[in-house]
Amino acid sequence: MKFRTPVFISFIICILAFVVLTAFRTVPVSRLWKGYQVLYVSSQELSENAVLAILQKNGCRNVISRNSQRIPVVSQFSPVQLQGADSYLTRRGAFFTDETHTLSLFYVPEAYSSALDKSLRELAAFQNTKAGTDGKSSMPWIPPLFCLFFCFVCFIFARKKLVFVAGSAYLLLFAFSRPLYTVAAASCMNLLGLFLLNGIWRRTGFVKTFLNSFYVISLMLLPVLLLFLSAPSNAFFYILATAASFCVLYLFNCYEDKKEVRFVFNPVYIRNSKMIPIMGRTGVRLMMGLAVFVSILFFASFSVGKIGHPTVSSTRPALPAPVHSEEAKLPSIDDFTVWCWNTVTFPYRRYGESFNPAPTEGESVFMDDYVENDGRIEEISTPVYTYDDAFRDSIYATIEGFDYPAIEKLLLKQGKNVQFGFSKSSGTASEKFSGLILLVFILVPAFLAGYYIIGRKKYGLSI
Repeated sequence: MKFRTPVFISFIICILAFVVLTAFRTVPVSRLWKGYQVLYVSSQELSENAVLAILQKNGCRNVISRNSQRIPVVSQFSPVQLQGADSYLTRRGAFFTDETHTLSLFYVPEAYSSALDKSLRELAAFQNTKAGTDGKSSMPWIPPLFCLFFCFVCFIFARKKLVFVAGSAYLLLFAFSRPLYTVAAASCMNLLGLFLLNGIWRRTGFVKTFLNSFYVISLMLLPVLLLFLSAPSNAFFYILATAASFCVLYLFNCYEDKKEVRFVFNPVYIRNSKMIPIMGRTGVRLMMGLAVFVSILFFASFSVGKIGHPTVSSTRPALPAPVHSEEAKLPSIDDFTVWCWNTVTFPYRRYGESFNPAPTEGESVFMDDYVENDGRIEEISTPVYTYDDAFRDSIYATIEGFDYPAIEKLLLKQGKNVQFGFSKSSGTASEKFSGLILLVFILVPAFLAGYYIIGRKKYGLSI
């Protein structure tokens, strides 16, 4: 019973890991907007409210649409103000249509991507209705192929090649099911840990030596913390893949034990696991090689581009998107702060006073008051508003405090100095903190290799 229960549990974990990693495999989806996905709809049957009702029914929340917008800032002294054709309030309506004004646009938070997919299928069932999104799925082959190549390098130098292949299968499946740069780096670190364990496979005290190995534990546990910074789900799948790898090794060990029962004489290793150096020359060289591999991934993530590369197609509608300044046709967050300035300072300007619609930095509006000084009435001017960083920060805080899905929240999320226009690009897909995480993935093996070399040199040993 002691034998069968662990074997059964190991089989269950292996099957569960395979099902989960294949069922929840993801392909990065490129988007035009950070944190949002654009839904465009052209329909002769559905109104905007009807589309919003479908989105709401399928679980999409906080959708930014034309009808959900309000006047964001109102002066309490002059709540009604005339808006011209070049006013921000007038111009912001362009965010809710394409460049040809034939499509209605809705901005759905990326957290509701699966709910948006359901809504798209439902919208497609209506006649004379066209719907689509800015998202484009694209398989980034560089990260998983790098992981596969590093696995092949480790396989060449592995003593027990079949054991290494069995242990690395789930890590490769993990790398291909979630083709991200950070996932590939984490898988490579774990593969190197398996390679180091390969040298003491089935020797006496194997488990104890493994648990006491600073190098192996560091290579296998640190990726959990680093992946959690990028996405907790990636850390969970990494743990699952690692657990499945050890279950495979356990089953493989049980198979070898059962095979040896048939023989009267079974040879055993003379030296136990403590007597075998886990790192060794090959291990430290692969450790340094891992730092080089991850460095290549690090530079590839910047030079080759994001996970999903932007592509331009003539068949795609021209949708609002962050663009270079020379392509900007839509109002920016800076235009919004200028509009807010003009709105709140309007009651303090004299009728007929010359007015500059674009305030200069440090410009102030004053409120005149009168005080008695030594029996004389004197006029004093008190600054009410000053156009500076403090004023802009107050506007940003106001945007964050909006209790409705405001287009200004979308604009602010892209960055305070970002410009907007129309684009036929598919956008990009990126990982959170990928640059920082990959940099740590480079430093960890480099530190471990340096630690090993310095320790050997300290005692006068060669490497």
